[in-house]
Amino acid sequence: MIEQKMKDLVETKQPMQFEAMLKTKRGKNLKWCQAVGEVVEENGNVVKFRGTFHDITERKKAEAALDTLLQSDFVKNCGMKLSY
Repeated sequence: MIEQKMKDLVETKQPMQFEAMLKTKRGKNLKWCQAVGEVVEENGNVVKFRGTFHDITERKKAEAALDTLLQSDFVKNCGMKLSY
């Protein structure tokens, strides 16, 4: 997925932002990352990428835990509407 996003970035030359699960070659989940980037051009040619990768694994775990809580019978039966 990341390789395709980088190819798309070169082709479109439009800034990108995406989230992806990084995996090993055997398919084991490693970490969630958020990527934000853009190409740098000189004379119409892409010469480098500028951007960041952030580890968002803990945020994704917290979101999953919150989703689980919001779907629990306890919350569903408490009489309040909760969301984030």
